[in-house]
Amino acid sequence: MPSRILTMVMLVAVSMSVGCKRTEKAGYFGDLRKDKTEECALLLSQASKQIGQYMASHNSKYPPTLVDAGFSGTCPVTGKAYVYAAPQDIPSDMSTIIACEAGNGHSRGHLYMKADTSIAIVTEEQFKNELAKPVNAAIAAAFKAAQ
Repeated sequence: MPSRILTMVMLVAVSMSVGCKRTEKAGYFGDLRKDKTEECALLLSQASKQIGQYMASHNSKYPPTLVDAGFSGTCPVTGKAYVYAAPQDIPSDMSTIIACEAGNGHSRGHLYMKADTSIAIVTEEQFKNELAKPVNAAIAAAFKAAQ
């Protein structure tokens, strides 16, 4: 009986963590967010952790590429690698964008990673406004090249 309760608690925790909704037709795992925003955010979060680990062992230097940090994930919607622009030094403005999706396949917005390795999601219009800021010139150029 205790293992059955533990299994049920784990199932509920997993379904809540991936944003599942219970539907009569499809059961607990029926709606896994068809636009896969959560999956993409989790991948970017994984990349941010790997960047942090790289920086911890390389005198606070950003990795030259995401692959150098040990990350090789791709956006689950577009199938493209994430765009990354490594700062030469730690930026004075930690809201500088250093990574983002190569396209926008998510109905809930555009995902990107800041220099402090936090993840943000904004509308396409807000993302374009962020790219237009001078601190984001490097990622804007990399994003444009990836299109």
